[in-house]
Parts: sequence; C-alpha cells; structure tokens
Amino acid sequence: MPRLRTLAVPSALLLACGPDATPATAPLAGDWRAPSALDGADEVLSLDEDGVGEATLYRVTSAATTKLEYAVTAEPGDDASFALSFRCEGRSFMCETQDFDTECALEDDTRLTCEAPPWRENEDVIAFTRG
Repeated sequence: MPRLRTLAVPSALLLACGPDATPATAPLAGDWRAPSALDGADEVLSLDEDGVGEATLYRVTSAATTKLEYAVTAEPGDDASFALSFRCEGRSFMCETQDFDTECALEDDTRLTCEAPPWRENEDVIAFTRG
C-alpha cells in the first residue's frame, strides 16, 4: 500500500505544474486570407495555436509573377501585436531572398494587419481576414 501513495503524489504534482494549456499565439490560430495583386488568387496564412504554420504569398512585378511558399512562426508582442517570421520554402529561384520578418496587429479577432515585406513596393500592409 505505501507504494501506491508514493506513485500518486508525483502524478498529482505533475498535473498541477503542467505547461500552460493556452499559448500566447492561440488568438492567431486558424486560416487567414488576403486579396493579392494576382487576379483570382488570395494570399493565405494558416497558423496553429503554437504559432507555427505556413503561408502562400504572390510577388507580382511587370516582368513576372512568383508564388512564394513560406514556413511561418509567430511570437507574441505587446498588447494585440505579434512578430511573424516568414521563411521561404518554395522552389522559386533565389527563394531565400524573399524571407522577411514583420509586425502584425490583431483587430477584433477577425483582422490581422501586417507590415508588407520590402519587396512589396506598392503596399504598406497585408490585411488578412479570417477565412
């Protein structure tokens, strides 16, 4: 009988001291969409509660249109802001030169506004909505 008590105490401590169940990036979890400069194609961002996900963005220039696939990580910032890191994973030429980090603001849990990457010459922000 003493053995059972010894095993029960560590189990109770483990349950009481377990990791936080709700990560700080949980409000971003889900699928997001933003209109792109490419007709008929939305840009998409998909994040898990742990702040890890993927995105598809389009770089449209007068010379070419490039579909960019990204691995994305999010970190909490101040108040309703988040720092997102976009790392290109696609097969497009010199994909890694399209990597960028950005600050985003979450508004009413339905709109995520992020500073546009440097290669987006005509836009200051990417405005995602839950999709």
